[in-house]
Amino acid sequence: MRLINWHRFLNETIEINNSVLLSGENGAGKSTILDAIQLVLTCSKNNFNKAANENGKRTLAGYVRCKTGKERKPYEREGQITAHIALEFYEEEKNKTFLVGAVIDSASETKEKTVWYRIENQGIEDDLFLQGNKPKNIDIFRNTNKKAQIFNQTDAKKDFKNRLGRLEDKFFELVPKALAFKPIDDIKDFVYSYVLDKKEVNIEVLKENVRSYQELEKMLSIIKVKIQKLEAISESYDKIVNFKEREKVYDYIIKRADAEISKENISRFEFNIKKLSDEIDALETKRNHIQNEIYDKNDTRDKLEYELLHNEEYLAIKDLNSKINALEPQIKELEWKKNSLLLAVKESIKNTEALMAKEEEFPSATSYLQVARQLVQNFEISSLSGIIDKFVKDKRERAEEVSKKIYKLEAEKDNFETRLSQVNKKMAELKKKKLQYKSEITMLLEEIKKVFKKAGKGSEPRILCELLRITDERWKNAIEGYLNTQRFYIIVEPEDFDLALNVYENLRKNRGLHSVGLINTSKLDGYNNCGNNTLAAVVTSQSMWAKRFANMILGKVILCEKVEKLKFYQCSITPGCMLYQNHVARAIDPKVYNTPYIGEDAYKIQLEQALEEKSVLEKQRRTIIDSLKEINKYKELLGRDKETGIKYNIEVLARLNANKEQLESLRGKKSELEKNNKFFQKHIVIEDLKREIEKLEKKKEDIISKKGSNNNQIKNEIKAKEQEEERLGKQAEELNNSKKALGEKLEKAQKDYEKILASKKPVRKMKEDYEGTKKRTETLRDAQKDFLREMQYKYKSEHDFGAEPTYEGTKLFIEELNKLKGSELLTYEEKVFEAKKGAELEFKEQFLSKLQENIKKAQGEFKQLNKALKDIKFGSESYEFKYSESKHFSKYYKMIMDDFNIVEGYSLLSGQFNNRHKEVIEELFEKLTLDEENSSKTLEEFTDYRTYMDYDIHISHGDGTESFYSKVAREKSGGETQTPFYVTIAASFVQLYSQGIGTESIGLILFDEAFDKMDDERTTGVLEFLNNLPLQMIIAAPPEKIQYIGPQVDSTLLALKEDNISYVEVYSYEKI
Repeated sequence: MRLINWHRFLNETIEINNSVLLSGENGAGKSTILDAIQLVLTCSKNNFNKAANENGKRTLAGYVRCKTGKERKPYEREGQITAHIALEFYEEEKNKTFLVGAVIDSASETKEKTVWYRIENQGIEDDLFLQGNKPKNIDIFRNTNKKAQIFNQTDAKKDFKNRLGRLEDKFFELVPKALAFKPIDDIKDFVYSYVLDKKEVNIEVLKENVRSYQELEKMLSIIKVKIQKLEAISESYDKIVNFKEREKVYDYIIKRADAEISKENISRFEFNIKKLSDEIDALETKRNHIQNEIYDKNDTRDKLEYELLHNEEYLAIKDLNSKINALEPQIKELEWKKNSLLLAVKESIKNTEALMAKEEEFPSATSYLQVARQLVQNFEISSLSGIIDKFVKDKRERAEEVSKKIYKLEAEKDNFETRLSQVNKKMAELKKKKLQYKSEITMLLEEIKKVFKKAGKGSEPRILCELLRITDERWKNAIEGYLNTQRFYIIVEPEDFDLALNVYENLRKNRGLHSVGLINTSKLDGYNNCGNNTLAAVVTSQSMWAKRFANMILGKVILCEKVEKLKFYQCSITPGCMLYQNHVARAIDPKVYNTPYIGEDAYKIQLEQALEEKSVLEKQRRTIIDSLKEINKYKELLGRDKETGIKYNIEVLARLNANKEQLESLRGKKSELEKNNKFFQKHIVIEDLKREIEKLEKKKEDIISKKGSNNNQIKNEIKAKEQEEERLGKQAEELNNSKKALGEKLEKAQKDYEKILASKKPVRKMKEDYEGTKKRTETLRDAQKDFLREMQYKYKSEHDFGAEPTYEGTKLFIEELNKLKGSELLTYEEKVFEAKKGAELEFKEQFLSKLQENIKKAQGEFKQLNKALKDIKFGSESYEFKYSESKHFSKYYKMIMDDFNIVEGYSLLSGQFNNRHKEVIEELFEKLTLDEENSSKTLEEFTDYRTYMDYDIHISHGDGTESFYSKVAREKSGGETQTPFYVTIAASFVQLYSQGIGTESIGLILFDEAFDKMDDERTTGVLEFLNNLPLQMIIAAPPEKIQYIGPQVDSTLLALKEDNISYVEVYSYEKI
């Protein structure tokens, strides 16, 4: 190499053969020479004199102008100065030399210009650099050396790294770092600098795909939120409609009850008026009669009072009267009991005759009827008790048999009512365009929805038939019939299949669910197309998965217009549903396809079928009800037990006869006495007449008062009747309006009313109950309306929707719901699926796969490095580099190294991989979509494969113990911290120089202040290791190191200083 005007070197040529030790006292110029080499090789002016643990402060101007630091004369050289540094390389394979160097023009302390150059087939000669004794400046150098290629700093780097061995940019970092060695504090920084290269991972497409995927997913989420809100609005609207319908029924019942009450009131008023009028007439007649009677009795009493005389037989007659008076009430009571008994017997006869009219074969009833009639005619009771017992027993037994028949009929009626209820419910849902399915299908569908919602899944399970449309109605029955139960299979997104299947399995185990199909859509990729002459060709869908499944199932079924053509195909079908499959022809059962489930009009046809079914069920139910009425009448007759009471009250007849005979005897005695005592008889008559006259007077007064009261009541009743008739007219009009409002539900409302009447509940109580119910319903309806308006207003505000937030404006909200569910939801689900596939592909190929590849390569490089270190002893120690997954980025490392990320057919953004690494993926995607300002530094870290490993140096000691560098670095001596550094950086240079293809590399490595803290054993070990590598070493070390380093290098040069001039001499020594 040649140095001209380089610090204290004025014009020095230095011979460097193979590995060289540069030694000398401090300040003699060892580091100056290395800085000169560094300036040329790295094309950099920024890394001067940063030797071990020293903060270098030298600058290019300081080197060129020879800075001394003296106060009066800080620089030895002044004025326009030119410096030259030239490095001559010899290529052994080509047996030729070339030069690389730098020329520096320094016009002042703060201003210099530098150019670099390369000259092929040229050695170091004076006339290259000097014009006479004066160094050539840049211009003269350029003009006088036409072979030289002159470069600026940037171009020089490009040229030199190619010419010196097609090196990587890492060369420009390694050279100054080798010179500026510092004790190792952070193994990771050391690995980044000397062992592992930075490798770019292009994630721009991934970022764009993730953004697109997330934006579409956001849009899909917005649509789903809209659907959820609109469904809540629709549900609220349905509740209001239901409340209104119920109010109409309640209103009908209340108005009809009002009319009934008014009619009852009018009838009562009319009855009362007639009754009061009749009473007045009767009272007037009675008053006249009483008045006449008073006149007659007064006249008789007056006459008898004159005739009345004292009679001695009075007391005897009085005693008889006392006995007679005591006996007469008893006879009267027994007469009443006798009449009650005879009434009971007659009623029993009537019931028994009714029973025999319904069932002629009833022997005990016939016997009972005979004796009962005799009892009525002549009071014959001798054989009645036994016949009654037999009759009552037979009735009880027959009543039990009838109860069983009634129970059976009631069960049949309940069954019809249940079926009617189901049909009505089905019709209500069909009117909302909602198809009805078997309970097991609904159970699985709802349970999957619940689990999806809990798991935060955005997708929703659907039933296949709701997603399909038929383009040619002639083949509708064939498609419905062929698919059969497959129409009701449940479809989920590919990544959600495993979760849905787990739900199904739990229901199978715990609730015995079976026979429902769950489609694995991830296996349908190969069914995008179908033949033009297949059933699949006349089926379409906005759902990609539904169409693919239809293609798979129906794509093998050939369309045949005539049955004769069926046999020419493996599987074929006619419009009439004759199916040919597996060489067997069979007609599909019409029951399968008569109830359609596919297409927009399926619900209309099902609604018509439901109406017809309802009509049939109602007729059958009416027949059962009529039968029940008849049999209940029969049971009622059997249950009427008058006979037992008759049996226990027959003794009344005997007692009555005895009392009557006794009374007759007393009356006979009294009659005999009265015949002989006329005076006493007159006295009694007078007393009786007095009492009778008093009573008659009282009666007359009561009649007069009653007549007045009745007249007032009649006036009030007439007025009330007129008001009620007026009210009834208005009620009839209101009732008619209520009937019209009910429409087709009038019949049900009428039946409800009749059912309430049949419960024997008073009409007034019924009205009060339904008025309360209606009021509560109106309150609920008003609250629901407020809630509806609140939801509508919120939706309108949040989603800029133009409809009015009113009950009447709900139609537009429902239309929006149908549009979103029927079109936009499916469209965006497919877009999200495609965007996710794109993001997943980039994520897999441009991020995960490349990072995994880089990590595995890095691990391979460590293995190679460790292989080189395996048999080398540094003193009593040997070293091995260790790597492991980063503790801080452990989750990321596991995701990157997961085998699933390189296996074909697995989804990374769903399924098992996503389940294991969901949190990491979401965190990474969030970083990918940050704005540029915030994301660049973060993404640089996340795209650097080196980030995901931790590093350390394993130290094996001569005594068999082990330690790790990271744990003992701060406790070690300086020599111990340097050993792994020299080993590793040398290996890094070997790796760097070995990567050039088709050219010889310079293989140069520079060390400054080398091995200054190492003992001789460690120094020898490191140098032995370095000498086995394809490297040319230039080592700067103090004189005391010559005895250890000199024997391990090819030559030793001494940097000397005399009178402020530095120069180099060869050092000679003898090898022992």
